[in-house]
Amino acid sequence: MLTILTIFVAIYNTKISPIPMITTKTKRVSIRDIANHAGVSVSLVSFVLNGKAKEHRVGEEISQRILRIAKELNYVPNMIAKGLRVGRSYTIGLAVPGLDDTMWSALSGLVIERAASHGYTVSIGLTGDSDSDKSDTVEQMRNRGVDGIITIPNHGSRQELERISAEGIPVVTLGRRFKDSDMASSCPDDYRAAHEATIGLIERGYRNITAICPPTCLDNMADRADGYRAAMTGHGLVPEIVTADSADSLDKLPEALLFTSTPLCLNAIREFQRQGIAIGDDVAVMSFGYNESFDLVPVPISYIEPPISDMADAATEMLLKAINERSGLHADHSRLFPYRINWRDSTPYR
Repeated sequence: MLTILTIFVAIYNTKISPIPMITTKTKRVSIRDIANHAGVSVSLVSFVLNGKAKEHRVGEEISQRILRIAKELNYVPNMIAKGLRVGRSYTIGLAVPGLDDTMWSALSGLVIERAASHGYTVSIGLTGDSDSDKSDTVEQMRNRGVDGIITIPNHGSRQELERISAEGIPVVTLGRRFKDSDMASSCPDDYRAAHEATIGLIERGYRNITAICPPTCLDNMADRADGYRAAMTGHGLVPEIVTADSADSLDKLPEALLFTSTPLCLNAIREFQRQGIAIGDDVAVMSFGYNESFDLVPVPISYIEPPISDMADAATEMLLKAINERSGLHADHSRLFPYRINWRDSTPYR
């Protein structure tokens, strides 16, 4: 235990030596180097650099001097050594279906950025997006000793994720959730978004509105279909949900199309261009999610924009909190965020 006298002597009897320039050829700066330049003990430097100065009654002046010297020496913490001391790898796993989707790549970049700001590195693995895809990506992350996992899951990964979560490894699903699971999630409110988007189409004069959904068992897609269905029946209209890989399976073109995934909308746009169907005139188009191509077609596409930054922030925050506090992470920690609907020329008033 450091005493007031020890700190007093450290402050007033220190011989401050010049701080040398550190080059790329200089050996890695250690806390002992900082201690030598500050004229204090290694343990004192350790207390300050690990945020435990107040706990060990280290004075503000000496704490600031140690931090200044560490900065001037370009001190970089040895996370491997620190991890061995505290039983952590300071690495989190990020399991995503792929990086070709705009939303997935954006979420991945934000998680990496947020994690790095807290001293964590991110190990990325790809899982595929088919319900039948059962990659060993998450299992490999577990075997490498990651401290926790953030994942944009596919339906086939559920059992593996629940098993790893039950073992005590914190897991957060991002952008998608399993409603009847105890896993924590950070997701958009898909039901509410579909409901409000459908009502918006109805208010613009559309009555014959069809929802195009991918063939999947994911709960977020079911929420979108349910939100659409509730809005239609609530206004005395007949809902029509088509499960297809593209809109070319429609027997008759409706007044408006609500695509519950961005890839489905992109496929439909290509097909409409091939057939000479004018978006906005012949059919109104609304998409869940955004793609740069929506700005390049003759008629800008209306889209439902998920709160990507909020979701990434919440997922990273709740995972790191669980890791640092060594606490459980369950469904009651989940966060649900509202969408923003961007109305553009593809959904004009009738």
